[in-house]
Amino acid sequence: MNNLKILASSIVAITLLAAFSKQVREPFIMLKTHKLIIQKDTLAALEAVQPKVMESSSGKALVLPDSNIHILIQTGPENDMLSYRMQELRNPMLIIREGAVVHLLFVNVDDDMTHDFRVGAVKPPNTAGTVGTSPLNHSEDEKFSAEELTFRALDTGRYSYFCSVRNHAANGMRGTLVVVRANMPVADMITQ
Repeated sequence: MNNLKILASSIVAITLLAAFSKQVREPFIMLKTHKLIIQKDTLAALEAVQPKVMESSSGKALVLPDSNIHILIQTGPENDMLSYRMQELRNPMLIIREGAVVHLLFVNVDDDMTHDFRVGAVKPPNTAGTVGTSPLNHSEDEKFSAEELTFRALDTGRYSYFCSVRNHAANGMRGTLVVVRANMPVADMITQ
């Protein structure tokens, strides 16, 4: 009889553990994605109208306090292709609010390497549980592979963004995305 009680208790514990593990959610949810080709002159026009966002007090982070964010991300300039460029900053920390919807346009301007952009609670190059683009081909004839994606930040925390192609993240193509409380004052976001 005691063995039966122990067995029943074990089954209940295993069932509860399995139910809890299924309820753990990922920090981001992909809402939509779309691949496209962007001409060089179109990219220049997009850069010119890209809204300036606030920089953190350190100057190495972009503070994006709105609940609906639009950001252009490119592979680095020719002499530093294993990096991302946002608002002319190299791999800046991105600071956003919990619940924010991020509309991201990633453009691979590299003329000889494939790159992607992934974000999640993992260490690169692992992509399990991340959201982001698929690997984008290198550019040709002033035409750039690009992908628009929209995702929502669900949980506060510090997350990695990175290129999952070969050893690109290890060689510098990575950064940090911080998700803060939805009601955090902008002044506090700037000091993150």
